[in-house]
Amino acid sequence: MSDIHVGPTIRKERTAEIAQAVNALSPDLIAVTGDLVDGVVTGIGEHVAPLGTMKAPLGVFFVTGNHEYYSGVDEWLEFVRTLGWRTLTNEHVTLTKGRRDPRGRGAPPTAPRPGSSPSTSKI
Repeated sequence: MSDIHVGPTIRKERTAEIAQAVNALSPDLIAVTGDLVDGVVTGIGEHVAPLGTMKAPLGVFFVTGNHEYYSGVDEWLEFVRTLGWRTLTNEHVTLTKGRRDPRGRGAPPTAPRPGSSPSTSKI
């Protein structure tokens, strides 16, 4: 999800609808990719809060956009963590689900990686 711009025109009723729609998709993970807000936490935090009901087995991840910097990035990072979201800043995570290879090849964990021998391959 990107560019929700919660603020003067996007309020808690709409963010509740968004959260419900996302949850209805039963996603494996949710990525909120910036420009979530147009305002400071003290002014619009209550309107962002319904998005905290979004759930996914692999988690909800958040990266900032420029609007979070305009609106107090540190406060927003702290706030979204209270929603149970994992924030990513100049980092990445490797996720796995079941026995699928996290690089998207679908190979089982015991399959050798390209260029490795079967006896040393581990995921």
